[in-house]
Amino acid sequence: MEEIYNKEGSVCYESAMLNKWCALAGENNNGPRAGEVRTIKNSDFGSLALLSLVTPMDEEKNRRIFALFIIDDYFEGGFTEDGYEQAGYVACNSDYKLNFTRAETNDLRFWDYYSNENATDCRWGSGLFRYLSDERAAQILKQAVKVKRGTEDEALALNILEYFCKAHRINMDMIPEPSGSKIK
Repeated sequence: MEEIYNKEGSVCYESAMLNKWCALAGENNNGPRAGEVRTIKNSDFGSLALLSLVTPMDEEKNRRIFALFIIDDYFEGGFTEDGYEQAGYVACNSDYKLNFTRAETNDLRFWDYYSNENATDCRWGSGLFRYLSDERAAQILKQAVKVKRGTEDEALALNILEYFCKAHRINMDMIPEPSGSKIK
């Protein structure tokens, strides 16, 4: 995998996530809870994690999914057994992970699948995580199979979709069309 470097010469956050296939919740940056570690709620083993980004000088409505994985390692956040405070994380140690080329991300736009409960526009807001229903996750995986058609990752994409649908009792033939903010 080609690493992407930021202007200071260090590996960017997105490349670091793909090296370890791990996404951290991080820390609160300001306010009365500044410096406190963030936790991850409502994620579990077998859930889908999406890694997305907005490229510099682009608009939030064009947020792209650049990778995904099935969670098989998870820590909500808080104090570890050794007594250290640690931010929450989700990770993948199995083969159920895919990254996408820049061209492939053109067909994997986050806001085609996600919408905010209290807003009609494509607004990220604060925090690093968004939670998707299993149905929306299956929609994204179905699109990932289409995007990977004809590539060396085609079989893997299909395996991930089949695994996810079986684990979450979703009929692959009954996955509805997306209905995110950008589509409405």
